[in-house]
Parts: sequence; structure tokens; C-alpha cells
Amino acid sequence: MQCQFDMVGGARPERCACTQPNTIEHALSCKLGGYVTLRHNNVRDYISAELDKVCFNTVVEPSLEPTKGRPLPAGLIVEDGARHDVSSRVFWNPMDKAFFYVRV
Repeated sequence: MQCQFDMVGGARPERCACTQPNTIEHALSCKLGGYVTLRHNNVRDYISAELDKVCFNTVVEPSLEPTKGRPLPAGLIVEDGARHDVSSRVFWNPMDKAFFYVRV
């Protein structure tokens, strides 16, 4: 509400967790103490709710299968416990599971 109506003050701390001044612009872009994670999670939850209306077995942050011994492209997260944001069945083909990655 403060961003939308340009109100002064608020319950925001003076400094961010990354030690930078906690301006509105900084809070909307800082990955450490800002609102990037909150925006990401809101989009993820919205997509999940919409997928749940038209698909089966929609899951938020599903665990992926271990990838030990498989050749994969560089840059992928291959540790155990890797997760996507949302998975759902019957999105592309009957009984196929589709994985979705949300980026804000």
C-alpha cells in the first residue's frame, strides 16, 4: 500500500539484511532481505491454484528424482532434494507429469 499511494513511513526497518538502506526500490529487488521471495511465492501459489482447477495431482515444490550417474547439462541443480516450483499431471498429455519453474 505504501508503494501504491506513496505514503511516508511504515514498519519497514531502516537497513536491509544485506546492510543497504532499505528503500522501496531496494526491498523490491534484494534477494536477501527484500520481497522477491514473497512475490515469487505469490505467483507460484496462484499458478498452483489455477492448475489445480484443470489438472490432476498438482503439487507445490515437489522433490525431483535423484540424478546420480546421469549426464546432465552444466548449470542444473543435481543435489538430492532439488525441487521445482509446481508439478501437475494431465497438462500436456494424459498421465504425464509436467514441472513448472516460476521466475519473478
